[in-house]
Amino acid sequence: MIFPNTKSEASLGGVEDFSNPRIVPIYNSSQSDSAAFSGFLYSPRIIFTVAHSDYSFDKDGTKVNQNAPQSYVGSPNSITDGNTSATRVKVIKKIFSKTYRFDNALLGDFAIYILEKDLASVKPVKLLTPEIEADLIADQVDINLHGYGAFSDFCASGQAPPCAVNPAERSKAPRLITAKLYALSEIEKIVGYQRPQLKGSLTYFRPGKSSICSGDSGGSATVIYKNDLMYLTVIGTGMNTYGCGTSSYFDGFGGIHYSTPIYKHLDIINEAELFVAGQVALEEAAIRLAKAEEEAKAKAEEEAKAKAEEEARAKAEEEARAKAEEKAKAKAEEEAKAKLEASKKKTTITCVKGKLTKKVKAVKPRCPAGYKKK
Repeated sequence: MIFPNTKSEASLGGVEDFSNPRIVPIYNSSQSDSAAFSGFLYSPRIIFTVAHSDYSFDKDGTKVNQNAPQSYVGSPNSITDGNTSATRVKVIKKIFSKTYRFDNALLGDFAIYILEKDLASVKPVKLLTPEIEADLIADQVDINLHGYGAFSDFCASGQAPPCAVNPAERSKAPRLITAKLYALSEIEKIVGYQRPQLKGSLTYFRPGKSSICSGDSGGSATVIYKNDLMYLTVIGTGMNTYGCGTSSYFDGFGGIHYSTPIYKHLDIINEAELFVAGQVALEEAAIRLAKAEEEAKAKAEEEAKAKAEEEARAKAEEEARAKAEEKAKAKAEEEAKAKLEASKKKTTITCVKGKLTKKVKAVKPRCPAGYKKK
């Protein structure tokens, strides 16, 4: 059986692989040294991950809020080496599957994290449809499982799970294992038991102990379909898998890996896209407002500058006119003074009367009566 508080799972024996351009680490703080969960970048601000990172179930099947800390998401294919200067974008909203429940298995275990800003410039990835699912199951295709979880065995040699002998070695880079996609009925034949509650889930199988393990829940199951990356489902939980030695019951075959196909979560994907569209619209409106305010400020500054220049020009002209008038006035006064001085200057004339001669000196000299100016 599967326990309600199933731990995050990732790949035992997986290899470091950077071929998935959308796999991302999810941190519990902006300073975390390693990823707590994994996620998948669906679009610039939308991350697909698991619901059990925030909610678990008690023994009675009642959903319990785990009071998850503030989440941050790192860049696709980034290395989780404690470099806190690397990109980590804050999660501002979480939307959980409406079908998340416990029925002797975690079902509908899916969540969407919405970021405060774009993590990368990407288009929405292609999603699995029921028609394509039928084709893939019919072909029993190999699917790729990527995540940032543990990859070492908790059990010492010869020890049976559940174990806690060896510390989990959490991957610093995304890791890959492959599994084969089967119909539930086919996997039930392989493991020898039935799990009807998994009907409607996407089920895949990997034999033996090599399985998803602690830390990689929220990672992605993908295929390359018609030359494009296609998202099938989230890496959620496994039933009776080895789980790096933490499983309470390992069936010895490989267990059943399962999760809900993504097309059953289109309702909350649409909800997330509407929220992001509103978020982007508000940001664009704020940008337009800021631009309009900046343009208005620049126009006001330009007008103020033009007004100041006009006032300065008018003042300069007034000062020049005043100086010219002052100069003209001074010149006129000088000329008047000179004329006045000239008018006060005495001159001497010679006057004669017969043989008599007489000199007359005055401002306006005139000859006496009977005399003529010589």
